Amino acid sequence: MNKYLSVNADDFGLTEGTNKAIIYCFKNGIVRSTSIMANGRTFEDAVVLSKENPDLTIGIHLTLVAEKPVLPTSRIPTLVDDQGCLHFDLSEFFSRYTRGLINLNEVRMEVEAQIDKALKSGIKITHLDSHEHVHLRTDIKIMNIAINAAKKYGIQYIRMFSNSDLSKNDKAVSLKRAGIDFADRFYPLYRIGQNTEERLANIIDGLEGGVTEVMCHPAYPDDLYREVYVPRFNKVNFVHMPEEEINALTSTGIKEKIEAAGIKLKGL
Repeated sequence: MNKYLSVNADDFGLTEGTNKAIIYCFKNGIVRSTSIMANGRTFEDAVVLSKENPDLTIGIHLTLVAEKPVLPTSRIPTLVDDQGCLHFDLSEFFSRYTRGLINLNEVRMEVEAQIDKALKSGIKITHLDSHEHVHLRTDIKIMNIAINAAKKYGIQYIRMFSNSDLSKNDKAVSLKRAGIDFADRFYPLYRIGQNTEERLANIIDGLEGGVTEVMCHPAYPDDLYREVYVPRFNKVNFVHMPEEEINALTSTGIKEKIEAAGIKLKGL
């Protein structure tokens, strides 16, 4: 069985420095796809860059926490705080969700609004994932919203935690039943900067047949990144070394290792 590696950069549209780094790692490294934030602060810049680089496949990075929503706050009152922003992070969202304080119809409407906005910008959406893995780290109901949205908009791939016995995983079963693809293996990333050259080399050395997805977060820390996102990462105990990822993702040694192993890089 052939070995395929799909390296996907999350957070396209977060900051201009993030957008620039993702394109650099596509042109000079092993990134082949990215996921755009329709409610990201530099969404329009990301759209322009995506059109200038048509071989970079684009997914939708559903964002139900941390940023401002696409829809007016009056339509989604359970998804926003007093300042009109989506809840701070996954833990706050999950706490409210488990207490029955999140309206699932509002989730559906915001999800569809984000996809609509991305599609209306003229880009093609090939895959779906979510900021802080909201669709994976809550129960099946939000995954089903994602599945229904994917079917509605013709999206063929959804990110899945797939390094376990999938026959016992209700989300994987729902994806298969819906005819939605997902990777044979997925390597998540919980700390920005975790994708060192050593980690990527270890993944490559152990790569099996089929499709393996690796997520990454390269970024050049511009003023917006330092002023808004570094304090946020500190608050949730993230390690923020995105430039380390750029070095790893564009490493000559990593590219040579992939080629020597006969691994094929592909977009999602």
